[in-house]
Amino acid sequence: MAAATGTASASDGLWKPHQSTSTKATWYFIDANRAYRGPVTKETLHFLFSTKAITPNTYVFCESSSTSRAWTRIRKMPELSEALNQPLPSSSAAPAASADASSPAAAAPDPKSSTRNPLAAGASGPSAPLAADSPMVATPRATVTMVPQAMKAQEGVKLSTYFKTTGVATKPKKKGGFFGKKPGKHEFGQPLPSVVIDGDGVPEGLSLLQACLARGKGETVEGIFRVSPATSTLKACRALAEAGRHTEIDDMESVAHLIKLWFRELPDSIFAPELAPIVDGTISDPHECVALCHRLPALNQKTVFWLLGLITEICRHEAANRMTAQGLIIVFAPNLVGPPPTMDPYLSLELNKRVVQFLELLFEAHNATAGRDTSVRAAG
Repeated sequence: MAAATGTASASDGLWKPHQSTSTKATWYFIDANRAYRGPVTKETLHFLFSTKAITPNTYVFCESSSTSRAWTRIRKMPELSEALNQPLPSSSAAPAASADASSPAAAAPDPKSSTRNPLAAGASGPSAPLAADSPMVATPRATVTMVPQAMKAQEGVKLSTYFKTTGVATKPKKKGGFFGKKPGKHEFGQPLPSVVIDGDGVPEGLSLLQACLARGKGETVEGIFRVSPATSTLKACRALAEAGRHTEIDDMESVAHLIKLWFRELPDSIFAPELAPIVDGTISDPHECVALCHRLPALNQKTVFWLLGLITEICRHEAANRMTAQGLIIVFAPNLVGPPPTMDPYLSLELNKRVVQFLELLFEAHNATAGRDTSVRAAG
C-alpha cells in the first residue's frame, strides 16, 4: 500500500518527505533539545515565544540581523524581544491554510479530538502560523552552518574520551523497585541482556508499547513523540506499563514518551560498545552506519532496527501527524546517546549534533533499501 507521504516500494524506498516550498523563512533557533531548527518566519518565532516553546534565553540567528554571524539570545536583541512580547494578532493563522481546501490544515476540526497540540486545526487559543516550514510541524532539519565560535571550536574534538572505555556514559545502575523489591517484568532501566524478549527477538516492553500505539492510532496524533504528556498521566501510564498492564493504557502521547524513556533509561547506550565512531563524528557514509550496527550484539541490532521500522511507520503518516523522519530522529537522538554529567554544554550540543547526523545516515540507508540492509547478522 502506498504510504501517506510516499510509496513503500523497494526502488523508491520506504518513505518520501514532503517538499517545503516556502521562501519567506529567514530565522533559525536552537530548541530545548539543543537541536538546530529552521528556517522559520518571524511570525512562527512569535507564536513559539507566546506559547513558551522558546524563551528569552533561546539562541536565534538571522542573516539580515547579524554582522558577526553569531547566535544571539533573544533577550539580547531588543527589537526582536519587543516584537515577540507583543500579543499575537488575531489573524495570525496563515492564509495558505484556506488556499487548499483538501489540505489537512484546512480540514474541519474533529469535535472528538482530545489533542493538546496548539497547532491542531480548531485548537483553542492563538492560531499558529501554518507555514510549511514551521518547526512545530517537524519539517526537515536545516543544515545550519552559522554557529557561535565557541561551538565551532568543538568540531573535531574526540568526544569518546568523555565516555567510559565500554563506550557508554556514566549512569547509575538500578538496584530494583521500591524498598529493594525485585524489579517488575517490564521495569525500565534494566540492562539490555536482562529484559524479556518477545517472539521476534525484540524487547517485549517495546513491542507491547508499539502495540498500544497501533491500537490507539497514535501514528495519526499530531506531534506524536514531540508533544509531551501531562506529568500525572505519564506517571500513571508508566506504572501500568511496568506492571505489564499495557492494554489499560489509552494516552498515546504517554505511550510515545515511554518509548523514548525506555531507551533513555538503559544503563548502557543501545549503541555500546560501538559508540566511539558515532560520538567522534567519524562516519560519513550511510553504509558505514549499517556496518557499525551489524557489529553490535544481536539484541542491540534487533532493537536499533526495530526503532528504524517505528520511525518509518510514524513518518508514513506525516500528513496527519506532521512528523517527518528528520523530526523523529531529532526527538530520539538525545535519548539514545546522552552526555556524561561532566560534559560541557557546548560539547553536549556537539554530541547531539553528531548522533543526529549518524541516525540520519543510518535511516537513509534503511529507507533507500526498504530495510533489506538492516537485517540482523551475527556480531563480528
